[in-house]
Amino acid sequence: MMKTRVVPAISEVNLLPNLFIAINYQNGITKYVRSTFNQNEVTSLRQGIHNGFGATQLTPGYYWIGSEIKINEDNTFTVNGEQYDGNHLYREGVNHY
Repeated sequence: MMKTRVVPAISEVNLLPNLFIAINYQNGITKYVRSTFNQNEVTSLRQGIHNGFGATQLTPGYYWIGSEIKINEDNTFTVNGEQYDGNHLYREGVNHY
């Protein structure tokens, strides 16, 4: 029989300047994951989408998107409308980058 780890509740979520997400859990563990925004940035850079001056087409507003964060009672959360599963990220996220 496989033992299931109980995932603690999320205490805080932060969108970092590099567009990664830091998730703090009530047991003191912090996990880090790439946000959807970070993935979009990496994809556009890899595809060479730029404006002809060596910069990407991502506007400065993209990099200062703010951080509208909502933590739900079921351990999911949203960052600027993108939903994430805190239970999955507790198991799959990394402790550092």
